[in-house]
Amino acid sequence: MNTQCDGFPMSTQRVDPRLSAEAVPCQLCPSRSRCGLLGLLGDARGKAQTRIQVETFRAGAPILIQPSHLYAVRSGAVKSVWNDAVHQSSIIDLCFPGQLFALESLIEFEPLHREFKASMSMTSVCSVACNIKGKSRASKELCGRVSAALATRLLPTYQLTHVIQSGSQVRVAYYMMKVMHADATCNSPGHRILPNIPRADIADYLRLRVETVSRVFSAFRKQGWIRGQVHRIDVVDPEAIKAVAGQLGEAGP
Repeated sequence: MNTQCDGFPMSTQRVDPRLSAEAVPCQLCPSRSRCGLLGLLGDARGKAQTRIQVETFRAGAPILIQPSHLYAVRSGAVKSVWNDAVHQSSIIDLCFPGQLFALESLIEFEPLHREFKASMSMTSVCSVACNIKGKSRASKELCGRVSAALATRLLPTYQLTHVIQSGSQVRVAYYMMKVMHADATCNSPGHRILPNIPRADIADYLRLRVETVSRVFSAFRKQGWIRGQVHRIDVVDPEAIKAVAGQLGEAGP
């Protein structure tokens, strides 16, 4: 059951499966400075903050998307999974802290074959119910921001089609740059620690075998570009990784 308040319906429906659900002040959020959710809300964010719900999911758990809700990753990672007509599934995008996902729910367009799942254990997701159909200036401005954000979020999916035509090292480098660009913790001076995304998810996303992903990381480690073990990869030379990712479209193994 939904109730309306200042143009933002408040949902009392709960989402399962999850580890927890609670209202957490945005002031306590480590992703606040780069949060796409607060950026979209604009002038309405003060009203919405008290109604932002934070839910935590186990790795692999589905995230139920409710209509007319905004969603952003608070911590961990969310994978967008496409299920085709013959029941084959593939990861078509990965979202990281501060990034929006499932924007289609706001425009009442729900892809029949897409679902969202937590990629990492203890992945937290923020959500808030909102209305972009109102006649107020704030609602119209929000609608414009949502349209722009939706176009931006669609780009990685289309770019992936181009990425998977490249060699394995280029694909893995592209993934690493995607993570470092999205995750502020990777961009801190002297610290570029990649999140512990399961190798199977990385391989699925890049259309590679898990063994191939491991071999590429091993090759990068031998070059001195990265260090650390599987669960904690520290990017030592991001410029080298950027150079490899810049070879998109070139033929390779």
